[in-house]
Amino acid sequence: MKKTLPLLLLITLGLFSSCEKENHDSLESASLNSQNQMQSNYLGGNQNCNYENDLFERQLHWMSAITSKILRFHPAARTEVQVALSNNVANTIPAEDLIGGNSTMSAFHTAFEQEFYYYLNPPDPDSDNTRPQIPPASGGAPGPSGIFAIYLDNILIDNCVELYFPTGLNLNGSFTSTATAHPLTEEDCNEGIKRLYYQPNGSSGPGDPAEGGSYTSPVTVNDIYNNANDNVIVARPVRDNVSPGSNCTYTQYNVTDFEDFLD
Repeated sequence: MKKTLPLLLLITLGLFSSCEKENHDSLESASLNSQNQMQSNYLGGNQNCNYENDLFERQLHWMSAITSKILRFHPAARTEVQVALSNNVANTIPAEDLIGGNSTMSAFHTAFEQEFYYYLNPPDPDSDNTRPQIPPASGGAPGPSGIFAIYLDNILIDNCVELYFPTGLNLNGSFTSTATAHPLTEEDCNEGIKRLYYQPNGSSGPGDPAEGGSYTSPVTVNDIYNNANDNVIVARPVRDNVSPGSNCTYTQYNVTDFEDFLD
């Protein structure tokens, strides 16, 4: 009997410990599921909002990211963008109008090339903590100018591209902007780069971009984000199923309408 009691005690303790661990694991699992569901709801469901490896999507990200930087640091180019959007109810600007050979937006075109080269070989350290992925073009391009020429061909000749500003532009004061691209899927989210203003010591403030600076951070862009933030810039394809021999049918992408993203 003396041997039986200790044995029963050990079994009872073992069962209690096992039940306690199961309860703890169940609570922890429920907590993680709750957190994952909250995140899933914010991102718009169980979707992959990560930056894909599709070369065309990378090129789109470069287009919007460079535009975001231009709006902060190039006043003349910024004015050109504002004028182009002023009478445009669709809030879009074709890439051809921005950087095409017949573009009348010369300040933007010059600034775009300048910032393109900057991103090809950014300084270290750099206030742009988050930058578009590289490379933006494929092929044996001879140096930066060759890469830029190939990029222009990819955007203007091989594809049909436009910039979409879902809520227009509000560039007053210390404005922020967010660059993203169409995910080239039916997902309603994608990675983005948010550019925020900072005022250095002794600066006169954001009235003159030369007197201020900016830094970038990664964000996930979806409808919720777009509704809560000004100056979201989306680079997206424009489908053309009408023109004979069009390069822009985009049958390789399972997307019903590219205009649905952040619409």
